Amino acid sequence: MDQVTRSPSEAEAEAGTEASPQSRFRAVVDRLQARLRAQPRVAGVTFTDRLPRQYHPWRQIEVDGPMAPPRDERGHRIGSANVAIGYLETLGADLVAGRLLRESDLAGDAGVVVVNESFAERVLGGRSAIGQRVRYLASEHFRDPEQDPGPWYEIVGVVEDLGTLSGYGPMGMYHPAAAGDLNPVHLVVHASGEAPSFGPILRALAVEVDPALRLHDLVTLDQVTQGQQEFFAFWWAVLLSVTAMALLLSLGGIFAVMSFTVTRRSREIGIRVALGSSRPRVVATVLRRPLVQIALGLATGSLVLAALLFGLGEVDPTLASISRIFAYAGIIGLVLLLASISPALRALGVDPGEALRVE
Repeated sequence: MDQVTRSPSEAEAEAGTEASPQSRFRAVVDRLQARLRAQPRVAGVTFTDRLPRQYHPWRQIEVDGPMAPPRDERGHRIGSANVAIGYLETLGADLVAGRLLRESDLAGDAGVVVVNESFAERVLGGRSAIGQRVRYLASEHFRDPEQDPGPWYEIVGVVEDLGTLSGYGPMGMYHPAAAGDLNPVHLVVHASGEAPSFGPILRALAVEVDPALRLHDLVTLDQVTQGQQEFFAFWWAVLLSVTAMALLLSLGGIFAVMSFTVTRRSREIGIRVALGSSRPRVVATVLRRPLVQIALGLATGSLVLAALLFGLGEVDPTLASISRIFAYAGIIGLVLLLASISPALRALGVDPGEALRVE
């Protein structure tokens, strides 16, 4: 998969000719597509402005009919992509309902889209999507009466999820577009054999079609998100390192405070033991206060975390997500409890006579 661009000098040189740079670019794209389809190794060629698993720009939408409840009051926000005719077939997308895009859909008054399964499930609540009308709202504010929404689009097909990443879920819409009108332009080639061996062929064909045509970032479909994964992996490593340092500092602080507390209360512990108090009861007395503080801290932190995640709509309040929060709080509580128990157990070794002689 390559991103196709033209050099600025070429566009400027063509600006004064009879044909516009855009129309010339369309002709170049058509010639490149024809040359690629003539290659024996090529099973399909298409274009898009957003590749699967790549970030898709999102917009707020509404449906001309019932919708499933959105995550929050701002409504449903959907990722979208403009694709050439044959894009879904080239990627081998399974058709769930309706039909795929066709050449007649490029007419200005066609106004059709294809949606994915997540759209049908999360926006329409699982009801039939074929024939439903959807449009983009002009504002982030849900149903803002002061701004006009966009035109209506009729849903003509539903396909499997191909990886529409928008930051608000996997829901996606595909708009038909001419290959020469896309910006940016991603060339998608379904070829047999090893992808690296086809790269030189693809670049040579591009130069033959137009020396000013630039193809770069040749990757396979599996490598589309490699850069994003490396970016997130780096920040996950940073986050885990900072969390580990904070946890170690907390353990050290709790251990030091508990050790100091046991040392300061040695005489009290000795008197309690001399008067017949059992050693487990003495340990419980020493641990009572830190355990209450740890419990209050975990409860407060869990509530704040749940409010942030569920309140901002980043995570749905499902049983699984709530269980993860409880599990996180339980692990932190266990670690802090272990840091408190070790110094507290020193109270079992306090000799009453020795503690009283020290005082």
